[in-house]
Amino acid sequence: MMKLIAIITLAISLNSNASCIGEAQFIGQVSKLQKTTTSCKATLTLNSFIQSSAVCPLNDSRLFVEGFEIGLNSEKECNFNAGDDISGVIVDNGTQLILE
Repeated sequence: MMKLIAIITLAISLNSNASCIGEAQFIGQVSKLQKTTTSCKATLTLNSFIQSSAVCPLNDSRLFVEGFEIGLNSEKECNFNAGDDISGVIVDNGTQLILE
């Protein structure tokens, strides 16, 4: 009976993680920006505080390697500058990390 409960629990957790959208709260500083004509990506300094979701954790290393989308303002400039303090929630939409 215990084996059956363990198998069911494992199956439920694997199934729910398949549709899980990784997310994390963070407080940090923008280390660099990558701007294109349609987007702006930021990376964080290594001393940033990151708390991944216990249910759907975010791959934290992607924040420092790939960066995350921070968007452009109405003047087509990045919403933040290198060196700015920044905080919020970052989610993985399946193709990129986005500041919510």
